[in-house]
Order: sequence, then structure tokens, then C-alpha cells
Amino acid sequence: MFTLESMKKLIPLLLVFPILVFAQPEKKYFKLGNKKLDSNKYKEAEVYYTEAINVDPQFEEAYYKRGKARESLGNFKGAAADFTSVININPKAAAAYKERGYINLSVFHRDSAIVDYERWITLEPQNPTAYQLTAIARYQLKDYSGAIEDYNKLILFDKKNVNAYANRASAKWALKDYDGAIADYKMAAFLAEKYPEIYYNNIGLVKLDMHDYKGAIESYTKAISIKPQFGFYANRAHARVMIGDYRHAVDDYTQAISLDHPYKNSLRAYNYKDRGEAKQLGGDYTGAIADYDQALTFDPEYKEAYSGRGDAKNHNGDKVGACADWNKASNLGYQPANDKIKEFCK
Repeated sequence: MFTLESMKKLIPLLLVFPILVFAQPEKKYFKLGNKKLDSNKYKEAEVYYTEAINVDPQFEEAYYKRGKARESLGNFKGAAADFTSVININPKAAAAYKERGYINLSVFHRDSAIVDYERWITLEPQNPTAYQLTAIARYQLKDYSGAIEDYNKLILFDKKNVNAYANRASAKWALKDYDGAIADYKMAAFLAEKYPEIYYNNIGLVKLDMHDYKGAIESYTKAISIKPQFGFYANRAHARVMIGDYRHAVDDYTQAISLDHPYKNSLRAYNYKDRGEAKQLGGDYTGAIADYDQALTFDPEYKEAYSGRGDAKNHNGDKVGACADWNKASNLGYQPANDKIKEFCK
């Protein structure tokens, strides 16, 4: 039997119950969005986060998560707008600066990326990733000195960061600080648990730029001793050509050809053309012609191969064949062949 007192106790319960059921629907949508995001269902996640934002336009986390979903969908403009909304709500949201900076970097708005990353660094000065990404943006803007400064800071946090040494080496190389670049590549090779041969190859490239061809050969040889790759042999062959060691250059190009990818026709054409040039420089014109033939089999529009074969045929006394090849090279837009035509094909 209900009494007045029991009714007084019941009425508050009846009033509270619907509030508990329908309170904070934005959080319900947010949780549903998180489940879809975790399942890589980005479009569905975006819909739920939008519902949450419609209920609460100041829902910082919903903007951030929707930005992540949109980023995964390739909607960089929408994602950037969401991260901007996060920043407008909370100017100290370091993660939003990071994500917006990444998007700006991805769409080549590098100046804007640097501004975002610098703000990120201000908020999280002990975060090494912030310095790394800022350095990448500066390098892409050809601010090599700025990139080096950022890599210096990154290395202070992590003295065994292989990528930091390797990337700093690239920036130093761009500034013609050859000794600094070589020292950093050596450190990267020393620290690398995987692929140290790549850094020895890079040292060879720096030395090649310095015209230290014998030093380059030594570095390429070190890379080859760790893991033989067609690129290392081709690079060493090029250095050997530069010092007139055509016989060993031909041997290296042969190794490169045996190791290159059989389905990359442009690569195989390039290696055969280079070996043909090495043979030609060494006086083996017949062998050179055979290699140019192979190059043109893989790339029938290879204008440099036509021109080189024309040179080799001319040395072999086949002026008609030489002129035909030079004309073909000229028709493909290879201007140096025109001088040969004027001189030999009257």
C-alpha cells in the first residue's frame, strides 16, 4: 500500500531514471567511433565522431579522433581542419600540432609543417621524434644547416640513433662538408644492426663526389663484402671507369647485370649500356655493340644506347650503321648525336 511518504521517495527515482539513460550521448557516439577506428572502419568511425561533435562542439577528443580517421581515409584537408579545431579548443594539445605538421609535410606545405613542429617542440621539448620530423621538413626545404641543428639535438637524446647520423650525413654532404658526412655515415654503419652496407655505399658516393675515386672503390668494396648488390657493383664500376680501369669495370658491370632485377627492363638496359661504354673505352668495339644491342632489346627508345652503338660502329668502320644509329638518337632528342652526324654523315 502506497503512503504519501513512499510516493515522495518514488518520485525522485522516476525523475532520475531517464536522465541516467539519456545523459551524455556524445560519449556514447565517441565510444562507438573508437571501436570502429580500432577495427580500421574509418568511414563509420568518422560518422560516429561527427555525431559526438554535433552534440558537443567543444569535444576535443572527438575532433582529434575524427582527424585520425579522416587522415586514414586520405582526407588530409578534413583531417587538418579537425586538428586545427583541437588546437583552437586547447592550444597546448601537442599531439594535434604533431598530426597537423605531419599532414602539412605530406602535402608539401613544409613551412607550415615546421611551424607546427616548432610549437610541438615548445610543448614537448624532451620528445626526440619532434626534432626528427622538424629536421626532415627543414631538409626538404634545403635548410641543411637547420636540419643539422635538429639532428644534433636528436642525437643528444639518443646517441645510438642510426637514422639521425645517416640523415645528418646527408645534410652535411649537401653543404659539401664531405669529412663530416663521411664521419656520420661511418658512425651509422658502426651502429647499424641491419644494412650497414648501405652506409659504406653512401661513403663511396661522397668520395666519388670528391673525385676520390680510389677511396670510393674501397668503400664500395666494403659494402660488397657485407652484402653483394647490383647497385654496389655498378657504382664501383663507374669509379673504375673514372680511373681508366676498364677491364675491372666490365667485370663489375657483369656482376651488376647478374644481380639486377630481371623484370626491371630499364635497369637492365642501363647496366648493359654502361658495360658497353666501358668495353668501348677499353677498345672492345664489337663487345660494346653487343651490349648496346642488349640495352636496346630492353629499352627500344634508349637514345644514349643508339648514340653509343653508333660510336662503336664508327670505330669498327661501319659508317652506314653508325649514321643510322646517330640519326635514331637524334630523332629521339639526343642532341650530342647531331655533332656526329655533321662530322661523319655528309
